[in-house]
Amino acid sequence: MTIEILPLTSISRSCGTQMRISENAAAIEDYAEAVRSGSVFPPLIVFTDGKHYWLADGFHRFAAFLKCGLDSCRCDVREGTLNDAKRFACEANKEHGLQRTQSDKRNAIKEYLSISGLEKLSNSEIGKRLGVSHHLVCAVRGELKLAPSPKSHVGGGGKAPVGNFQKPAKAKGNTGKNRFTTLYNVSLDSPEQFVSVLRTEFTSQYLDSLLISLQQSLLESP
Repeated sequence: MTIEILPLTSISRSCGTQMRISENAAAIEDYAEAVRSGSVFPPLIVFTDGKHYWLADGFHRFAAFLKCGLDSCRCDVREGTLNDAKRFACEANKEHGLQRTQSDKRNAIKEYLSISGLEKLSNSEIGKRLGVSHHLVCAVRGELKLAPSPKSHVGGGGKAPVGNFQKPAKAKGNTGKNRFTTLYNVSLDSPEQFVSVLRTEFTSQYLDSLLISLQQSLLESP
């Protein structure tokens, strides 16, 4: 980490590192007013490959500096690629800064999944890194029609489902619904009981994988 004074014109903020759908004009005005009154803000976080400077955190502060007519500012400069900057930007603001909207969170997940290698992480791990629920990660992954991560698949690097989920011998006239009912002693006419059994017998990663498969099947069905 190196603190440098950089010209605002040398910092790129239109390179896909802004994870918010839109900037908050009121917040920018508040920050600008604070700057005019002498307040000192934390340095912007910028990534560089030695030639380019990509803004990764501090977009509202940057806009406030421009509004105040400043031509340079303090920056926390870190070595890295554009993808490093995007990854940091996705993970930023989960515990500080302006509250993110649901659209902001979805956008961050989409950008995170677009970075090579990160799509292989489990939904739970991505959710932890971005400060969102793994259910939201699962939903966005399904919307993008991405294959489930190997870590979310049984036999693909993830944990196998827990519980005794052995198929009983197929009896004549015994439907799949009746086999499940007999095995778990639960009525499938009750969605609440059915979901409760699933949560008890399977890991969340397996259920994420199952949900994605169901979503893809629905999207592909005529």
